Amino acid sequence: MPIKSIASSILIDRYGFNKIPIFYDTMSDSFDKHFAVWPERYYLIKDGKIDHIFSPTVDFGFDRDAMKQELQTRLNALEFLSVFVNSVIQ
Repeated sequence: MPIKSIASSILIDRYGFNKIPIFYDTMSDSFDKHFAVWPERYYLIKDGKIDHIFSPTVDFGFDRDAMKQELQTRLNALEFLSVFVNSVIQ
């Protein structure tokens, strides 16, 4: 059994880390090489596909304000769409 699978099992069995799905990369790190996820990376997923990738700043971190703005913009668009659809169907 690959070491990453063993580590995942320990997180679930020993530490009860079972509230969200756990995924792990292959031993060749193909996901990491493609998506450059280390040390951290934030993605917006839409319809099961990566819709937006937040990139780290040069200061080794993320611009949390830019992330908040992107999320707020998307939420506002959804709210507008919801209000529009409700007004059309009434």
